[in-house]
Amino acid sequence: MVDALRNAWKVLKPGGHLVDVRPVAAYRPSIAIRRGRKRLAVGPIRRDPDLDVMAASRASRQVLREGIFTKTHAETVRWTASHADLSDVESTLADSESWHLPAATRRRIARIWQPGDRIEIGRRLTLTVLRRRER
Repeated sequence: MVDALRNAWKVLKPGGHLVDVRPVAAYRPSIAIRRGRKRLAVGPIRRDPDLDVMAASRASRQVLREGIFTKTHAETVRWTASHADLSDVESTLADSESWHLPAATRRRIARIWQPGDRIEIGRRLTLTVLRRRER
């Protein structure tokens, strides 16, 4: 990841910006059912540490220490993914090795979900804007 950021530095014009959006390294995602205007909290999703996300965080800190970028903006944002049903959630989670739906949470969804409901997964992302500096 450090190499990718250094390569981005090479192609950006002086003063050019790079936007880095990635998951927060450590947080507990939540899952809820949206029924009209009501939001019913269901429970947690287990999220194992993601080595790639942690490496990206270290890489960002490294290039800032090197002085090739300055941080012009940083914030943590919440993003909610909406799913039609439990099979859609399971299909999405199957694409990730680090996300797991606990059996108790799965059973609770199956028990309270009704046709027309949406299943929401809350995620937290970091959004950082880096500005290219001259060395």
